[in-house]
Amino acid sequence: MRVVQLNVDSLIGPRWAERRHEIVTWLDELEPGVVCLQEVWQDHRHPNTGGWIAEQLTGAWHWEFGGFAVPDPDAVGADPSLRFGSAILSRWPIDAVELMSLPVSRDDHCPVDLTARPPALPLGMPFELLHVRTAGLDVYSTHLQPLPAQAFHRVKQVLFIDDAVGRTCDPSSSMPPIIC
Repeated sequence: MRVVQLNVDSLIGPRWAERRHEIVTWLDELEPGVVCLQEVWQDHRHPNTGGWIAEQLTGAWHWEFGGFAVPDPDAVGADPSLRFGSAILSRWPIDAVELMSLPVSRDDHCPVDLTARPPALPLGMPFELLHVRTAGLDVYSTHLQPLPAQAFHRVKQVLFIDDAVGRTCDPSSSMPPIIC
């Protein structure tokens, strides 16, 4: 079993139109069974970037997207219909899907002044834990709060993920859960 994980940076990353073809070529060469992608997006003008990749890959692929609306799409120059999150691609049918919103710390204390240098992503951006069951495997794809100055959110998010995996994975499976 080969699992590939990639942050595709398809929302605000440069050269997306060219890079997506490079990603497909790379994945075809690696021949994975499961692919977990982060920073996947879709809006009413653009197809889901994870789905687009799945449709271009050699062979039949199944995929699921889990993402949420962006609170301030203008901050990243996006359409108001934008949804942003993770996708999981599998060579096997997907038997179950669950999307969970990662928590944000309610502690208002942030050790760094965020007003001095605004973050690249809007504050309050929702981050996710996407869980699918495919071929008897529990696969999770997640994207934590990326800003180093907001690492206190990551602590709460990692504890949530640990609890969620314990509650949602099949304990009778012969394979451990896969977390990307």
